Amino acid sequence: MFARLAALLPQDAIWVTSHLSRTVQTAQAIQAAGHFTSPEIHQDKDFAEQHLGDWQGLDRRSFLLGRQQEPDSFWYAAADERAPNGESFVDVIERVGAGVARVNRTYSGKDIVAVAHGGTIRARSEGPGKGSEFEVRLPVGEVWNDAGIPGSNWAR
Repeated sequence: MFARLAALLPQDAIWVTSHLSRTVQTAQAIQAAGHFTSPEIHQDKDFAEQHLGDWQGLDRRSFLLGRQQEPDSFWYAAADERAPNGESFVDVIERVGAGVARVNRTYSGKDIVAVAHGGTIRARSEGPGKGSEFEVRLPVGEVWNDAGIPGSNWAR
């Protein structure tokens, strides 16, 4: 499964993951499927997925019953709404952006493979001062309502 991905990646890249074990395990699986010259993995908390604070672990139905949601919304909150004792999506963008900038400065001129969960992002830059390109791929599927609440659409 990981061999096709490993074949696409630069063999001498710097590897960065979040501090979460599933991202480290994924990076190790990709490395095991390829022939990489620099297998050291650098863990960085700034690459972690959104911290949902008090919302973490709540079942979707109970959570949505207490919330107003726009009819065509896929997400549970506005981008700037911070979860109690957690962070907003805007917070995540700022945190991950700072992490990407720091890793690019630290390993300037080198290829970097970043392994994270929560969507697929490909990033490319020609170097300092030359900008960056980001390609984001999110799974597409049917819209469904498993909470039984009108207007609570979730992408699956």
